[in-house]
Amino acid sequence: MEFYVRSVIKTGSFSEKLGCQMRLPPEEPVAFSASHDVAQAIRAWLLQLATEKDYAENTLEAYERDLRQFFAHLTTHYGHPPSLADLNTLSVQIIRSFMAARRAEGTSSRSLSRAMSALRTFFRFLERAEFLKNRAIMAVALPKVPF
Repeated sequence: MEFYVRSVIKTGSFSEKLGCQMRLPPEEPVAFSASHDVAQAIRAWLLQLATEKDYAENTLEAYERDLRQFFAHLTTHYGHPPSLADLNTLSVQIIRSFMAARRAEGTSSRSLSRAMSALRTFFRFLERAEFLKNRAIMAVALPKVPF
């Protein structure tokens, strides 16, 4: 099932736990192949990056795209849209397979490094919100980026 990221954050356990019930800026919706709990997490994460962390719009768009590609890969791997429970059991091998698939598509080291940064930021967000604790993403080395 696809959910739209740039929409109203629904009240409920996730937004109550994070203490946020705000709206993302109205824009074109971006579809993610993710379970409802993950879709809510992505909404809250993007909201935090935009409002509290003041990330640039280009960075938000790139991070959004990186997560969309990652979740498409996970959906193919698991055979269903991933949930927070799936993310909690994510292995280093699955993350590396995502990176290898992106590399095979011709993605540059700089873009792969940014994707890993987006994923690490998202997983730290989920950990701080006490929704999961999976350090596998931190165990994957970043690609070397030429100067």
